[in-house]
Amino acid sequence: DTDDWPSSFLCPITLEVMKDPCILRQTGHTFERVELEQHLLRHQRCPLSNIELSDTTIVPNHALRQAIQDHTALLERLRAAQPPHP
Repeated sequence: DTDDWPSSFLCPITLEVMKDPCILRQTGHTFERVELEQHLLRHQRCPLSNIELSDTTIVPNHALRQAIQDHTALLERLRAAQPPHP
C-alpha cells in the first residue's frame, strides 16, 4: 500500500516504492533502475518529461535509497508496536 509512502519514494513509471532508485543524468529525474533501463531500450525520451535524450546515463540515487530504507524500517517498527486487531 503506497499511502504510507512519500510520493518521491514512488517510481513515476510504476507508481510503486523504488528498491533501486537511479537518476537519469540528463534530466535529473529518478526512476526504478529496472523500469528505466527497460524504457530506454525502446525510447530515447525521458519517461517523465518526454524530453529527447542525448545522454542516457543513469546513476544510483544513494541518498534516496537510504531514505526509503530508513522509512521502511520506521514503518516496520510502528507496525510491530501496534496491538493486534481483535
